[in-house]
Amino acid sequence: MPFRLLHTADLLLDVPFIGVGPTPRPLFERLRDAPVATVDHLVGAALAHHVDAVLIAGGVSGGGPVSLRAATRLTRGVCQLADAGIPTVVVLGPREARAGLPASPGRDLPDAVTVVPPGEVVAVALERDGERVVAVVAASAPYGPDQVARAAGAVEGRPVVALATLPSGPPPPLDVEAGVAFWALGGAPEPRGGPVSGGGWAVVAAAPQPRVFPRPGPRPGAALLELGDGGPLPPTPLDIADLRLVSAEVDLARALTIGELEEQALAQLGPDDGRPVVAQLVVHGDGPGRQALGDPAARRWVLDRLQSNMGARAPGWWSDLVLVPLPAARRGALAQRSPGVAAVGARASEALRAGPGAVLDAARQRVGATDGGDGLPPPAAWAGIVHEAASLALDLVGAAHDGGAR
Repeated sequence: MPFRLLHTADLLLDVPFIGVGPTPRPLFERLRDAPVATVDHLVGAALAHHVDAVLIAGGVSGGGPVSLRAATRLTRGVCQLADAGIPTVVVLGPREARAGLPASPGRDLPDAVTVVPPGEVVAVALERDGERVVAVVAASAPYGPDQVARAAGAVEGRPVVALATLPSGPPPPLDVEAGVAFWALGGAPEPRGGPVSGGGWAVVAAAPQPRVFPRPGPRPGAALLELGDGGPLPPTPLDIADLRLVSAEVDLARALTIGELEEQALAQLGPDDGRPVVAQLVVHGDGPGRQALGDPAARRWVLDRLQSNMGARAPGWWSDLVLVPLPAARRGALAQRSPGVAAVGARASEALRAGPGAVLDAARQRVGATDGGDGLPPPAAWAGIVHEAASLALDLVGAAHDGGAR
């Protein structure tokens, strides 16, 4: 039987949801509890898949102090895993201090739980039936993949699993000569991964419970890492979110009637898996309904229709209808008058999308923030905000040109 590891990152236990808007009270309470409920789903997935260990790559608190409720739930979760014979290894991200562990007064953590102190690299031997099977080389911030790679080279025996958080900015190249079977990483706004030259796999986990509406498509926040006799097997993505955030996108050019718009939007909710759903509808493109949807009352009417058509599925809520402006024509007209401004705006927008972490760092420096308790949205949200701001700025400049302004 393969040696199984459950890998996740960025639980963000005390980070609220952003951009969801007002919701009915029962759903509001579910949203409030969803981040800490993810710990229960993590434990449940570990038990269901009969894993040999759980790896958490930073982002437990998101920076700043951890509430007693969140710390207690996390402590209870890792103790449940320990009671089941499943060790847990936790590394800390920037501005985290032990991630609130331990939480219960007078209760020490079991020996099966390892929390790597900030700025340290630790090798943890994982066993099965009393024999060492794999070594987890784990580093807490400010250390990262580079320090793990150097430490992995000094570990006797193989295989080795690297556990760390990514630094802000462009991801560093991984040391493929370190002989690492799995790079279990965190600290990224979106999950990603793939094979690494040399035979290993890189798996970057992201928040298992998203706090902002994600892009359409699956977004697993955890992964099952398996080591077989022949080496590492392809990771299996796992969805352990307590509730689903869905961003449905409809092109008005392909939805010529309100019925077609509703049908396409509802289809993107996916199958009913019993979890609550909070959805937004993003409408773009040009079509017969664009002018009507410019009226807030019409957008509310569409949302009410979508809500009434949810049927008997799990509790759900359509929170907003976003009508995306048509910047292409405006930019084209602006480019004819002022190509330099249009080009700079386009480059800035793409640069911000490519490196959203830089936007967040600049914002924190601007307001003098030094920790994660400043109320700023996460980097991925900042990317969207600034991208829309750039588009709006170009539209406003174009409108001023059209109005004869100088």
